[in-house]
Amino acid sequence: LPVMQQTAFVLLKMEGLTQKEAATILNITEKALESLLQRANKSLRKKLEKFYHMKVFGVVTKKCSRITTQLFPLNIKNTF
Repeated sequence: LPVMQQTAFVLLKMEGLTQKEAATILNITEKALESLLQRANKSLRKKLEKFYHMKVFGVVTKKCSRITTQLFPLNIKNTF
């Protein structure tokens, strides 16, 4: 992931900061933060689906889709 997407993801998903706290640290608006997270989630979802397809299942299964959707929901606002 690009540095800003990675940092936003880590601050929110791993460090447990609020959107407001993360936006302040990154010196961006909360709206810009949401955009970064949506792009990060989309990119990570694609990478995970590709990984599971090639390494584990042979095809992307419904289970894989459920896992990636739970980890990286499409609607960021509902996750916080």
